[in-house]
Amino acid sequence: MPFENETTFVRMQKQGREAEFHERYERALEDVRRYFGKEYPNIVVRDITEERKIKDVSPIDGSEIATFQLASKESVGEALDVLNRNYRSWYWKGGYVHRAMTFLRAAEMLSERKFEFAALLTYENGKNRTEAMADVDEGIDFMRYYALNLIENQGFNRFTGRGGYDNEESMSYMKPYGVFAVIAPFNFFAITVGMTTGPLITGNAVVLKPSSDIPLASYLFVRLLHEAGVPKEVLAFLSGSGGVVGTALVEDPRIGGLVFTGSKDVGMKLFHKISEKVPKPAITEMGGKDCVVVTNRANLDKAVQGVIRAAFGYAGGQKCSAASLVFVQSGVYDRFLDMLVKEASKIKPDDPQEEGDVPEPPL
Repeated sequence: MPFENETTFVRMQKQGREAEFHERYERALEDVRRYFGKEYPNIVVRDITEERKIKDVSPIDGSEIATFQLASKESVGEALDVLNRNYRSWYWKGGYVHRAMTFLRAAEMLSERKFEFAALLTYENGKNRTEAMADVDEGIDFMRYYALNLIENQGFNRFTGRGGYDNEESMSYMKPYGVFAVIAPFNFFAITVGMTTGPLITGNAVVLKPSSDIPLASYLFVRLLHEAGVPKEVLAFLSGSGGVVGTALVEDPRIGGLVFTGSKDVGMKLFHKISEKVPKPAITEMGGKDCVVVTNRANLDKAVQGVIRAAFGYAGGQKCSAASLVFVQSGVYDRFLDMLVKEASKIKPDDPQEEGDVPEPPL
């Protein structure tokens, strides 16, 4: 099975099905409202409600979407007990093929529901429909790519040759670390998907602490993974603040590793904290911005469009790949600046639920 990117909007646009895309999105915006106004539990095999709650609020108009739990230290402890007891069976039972097939199945399930998840993102973090769909598509891509890569490399279990004696052979095995704390960001659902999939597909357990800004999409994703075949005993969902839940996780010796996306200050603190006593893997994608270099040989039309999308995409650049600095060679500086100002002035902030203007497919 070759890997192929999902690219829903671009593909439908090229096929002349753009109107169908918008019709399906409009229906999804109405359909997902059935999830609103409810209270959702934390998940540690069983559903858990807490004394303290948090509200999922839409950035569009400040309306309340749903109620979630502020996880307690006791819930964190219960989750780590359960996950530590069970991750080894997830690693060994069926091996890497079983885990890869589980995530390929989950990717297909998410693909079938991608309009629903994308519409949720429009409500939860304010992405317009093309950006929201691209975000969900990338999450699907993560699951498929990781699964196919694991199969292609035979679980990364290698025969490394003969040993020093005739009756000796050596093998290299990729074995799990244990329980990973996954502390996800608000701005990309795909990052939540990728951060969760990576440790799980390689045989670890995961406790996911989603961003408090997109808890509903994250919650439904965890339910989807359970339905696809990821045991509840190796995947827990704990909503709440980073200060309470995140701190409790990284300070617990039962945590085997960390995956974090967020600010440099928080990322560095977590990086040092988790390995304070024992070295542990910590993958920290920390905040930053990109620059763009425009030379005299550049296609200025393409350069302007690239800068516009990078700087102002997702509600004014709320992403680590946002362009906040442009270096322009002197020979084209004035012309480039005039073109950039002209195009930027056309941008109209509006309700992300509306269809609005959509970009052409990438050249």
